[in-house]
Amino acid sequence: MPRTLIAFGDSTFGVLDSFAAQVLLFGANGKYERSIGGQLYEREVDDVCNLGAGRLIASRFPRSELVRAESSGFVSRQAGVRWPEPKLDSAIQLKQARFARQRTTGHVCLLYTVRGNYFAEVDAETLRLGDTFTYAEPIRVPELTREKGLVSIKNDMISGAYAVVTDTLLYVLYGGASRAAQKQVDAYSRANYQYQWSIQLPRTASQFDVVGDRIVVLEVGENDVRQVAVYLLASPPSARRESTTNGAAK
Repeated sequence: MPRTLIAFGDSTFGVLDSFAAQVLLFGANGKYERSIGGQLYEREVDDVCNLGAGRLIASRFPRSELVRAESSGFVSRQAGVRWPEPKLDSAIQLKQARFARQRTTGHVCLLYTVRGNYFAEVDAETLRLGDTFTYAEPIRVPELTREKGLVSIKNDMISGAYAVVTDTLLYVLYGGASRAAQKQVDAYSRANYQYQWSIQLPRTASQFDVVGDRIVVLEVGENDVRQVAVYLLASPPSARRESTTNGAAK
């Protein structure tokens, strides 16, 4: 169950495999090198952020906790997390947390819940959450239902799905959970966490990153067709899409 990618320097990247409870390491050429297990992966890991210098911070569920660990998997600190909305603690699906991809000069991790539209800065040393904010418009947490003993929610619920944080802005890929839902990237100020602007993206947008004045978007279409598109932030809140040919951004 590959869940996220983790950069380890310039020449190595890891793939978090939650089901197998390990991180698989690959070289820059994509060749498999080795696997890392250990104490960190004794419970299911939802996401991992590399702090550098051989240190990681991870989120684990269903107990909704933050964990600081070494790249070897040794855990040095862990702490529970409670979000403002009580219903978010009533089902495993609502506890999933993601780290924004870090494009900051400091080691500040920003954590947000996939279904709750909450985010907060995390002190990487103490694992304490800073003030918690709601991005986009507050949503009404839906009633939970059970199907064959499993808790479920509507798949058209509007929520953030992916985020990138820089020194000045938080970017959130925001939209419905279903593949057909409209997608957009919202920008929020890091100074006061207030909404700044949005750009519309195709419904096929699934992940993105920010590189200078461009947003690089992974788009996954019907029959799992994938391509990378590059959007130029000419003058927010508008954006212009650059051309793509055979899946390669130009």
